[in-house]
Amino acid sequence: MKSNYFDNLPLLQKDEAISILRIPLEKINRKSDYYKAAYHLSNYPCTETEQALIELLNYNSDSQAILIAKRIAITSLSRINSFASIPLILKYLNNEDPYLVENAALALNDLNYTTAKVIQTILSLLENPSQNRRTLLHVLIKMKAFCAIPKMIELMNDISLSPSIRGASAAGLFKLSGNKKTLKLLKKYMFVDNQNNRHCAVNDIIIAEAYELLPDLLRCPVSPTFRINAIDRMSQNGNSGKDNEKLKCWLDSLLLDNPNDLIMLKSYKKNHDICFLIEELFNPDFAYSYLALKTIINQLSYSYLWQIVDRFNDAKKDYGALYFFLILLMQYKIVDKSLLNFVQELALFCLSDKWSQYMKFRPVAITLLIHINPLFINEYINTWIDDSKTLYWFSRYAALHALGKTLDNTNYSCYRQNILIASKDNHRLVRIKALSILNKYT
Repeated sequence: MKSNYFDNLPLLQKDEAISILRIPLEKINRKSDYYKAAYHLSNYPCTETEQALIELLNYNSDSQAILIAKRIAITSLSRINSFASIPLILKYLNNEDPYLVENAALALNDLNYTTAKVIQTILSLLENPSQNRRTLLHVLIKMKAFCAIPKMIELMNDISLSPSIRGASAAGLFKLSGNKKTLKLLKKYMFVDNQNNRHCAVNDIIIAEAYELLPDLLRCPVSPTFRINAIDRMSQNGNSGKDNEKLKCWLDSLLLDNPNDLIMLKSYKKNHDICFLIEELFNPDFAYSYLALKTIINQLSYSYLWQIVDRFNDAKKDYGALYFFLILLMQYKIVDKSLLNFVQELALFCLSDKWSQYMKFRPVAITLLIHINPLFINEYINTWIDDSKTLYWFSRYAALHALGKTLDNTNYSCYRQNILIASKDNHRLVRIKALSILNKYT
């Protein structure tokens, strides 16, 4: 299940959520409560939940609040494996609301209801520009709709369409026909100026399972979350020792995320002062942030790090800036005691309960904290490698990586049990990392 805004709010109990859905529209306190209730019901798969969500879909109303709640209700029904709701979900493929259509198509695929009639209906929807054709193309790829290949060729070759639609079509052609000529377009879109199009290209490559583009993808200046997800999703079938070694190298490199390893889309035509470069670390387009980061690392001295301290309070409100502050500080051997104290405060702030477990900066904060003071391993290692306490797998991977950096023949036995626990982790890539450490010392 993908992360959602409501994941960060207290979980609604089943009875409470069902009660909210049955409150008349004119008496509801907040219109968003319907959506919230329908979302949280996916945590309670049972007949009562199924019935409440089906009642919502059957409710006839033009209210925007109800419409939005119906979108997530369809998704929740698929998440609880409600096969009884399939006839009702099918009707929403013909709805006027493109988001309801999109969610219905996704739900039918998740419920493995991929009949020829459903595929033809979704294929016909591609003729309508008001539909979210990108999502519908992805659904057809997942449904292995070979009959969609001619339409995908048409859409990919239509230069009037957006890169997001042409790229999804190219991904489908590669996945369904094995046509490697389409990979050229996907690679091109990874390095365009528009960040959203870069994001789409990365996701298309993942869906297409175009493994040969993974080395290029890892050089794409987008959020590390996209690159980490690509390694995770596209390495599911790799089992050889050689593959595992390559995966570890890639993941270890991503913990440092050195901008010199990325392809820069732009360059500065003049020199900029440190204030400008630090401000660029707050830029929502990561291509600009990585360029500024690269410039600071390659051209400016250690003394400029104090400028980071002055922007700490601003960075507390910006997830991206926090991430880039951590990456920047990782590049230096910090000896100044006051600066060390600041770096420690920053890393611990990023690891605090204030943040979601899945923040992109958490694995880097672990790496940085042990980089400046290996003794923190003793205090946190039990929590960091426990998959019930540290939910994001890459954070657990980072903890093992940091631990491995501190090990030698004199202290390995002290942590062997921790590594053995990690070797049975619920995530394959964490297990690979743990086993590589065990093999090194056995």
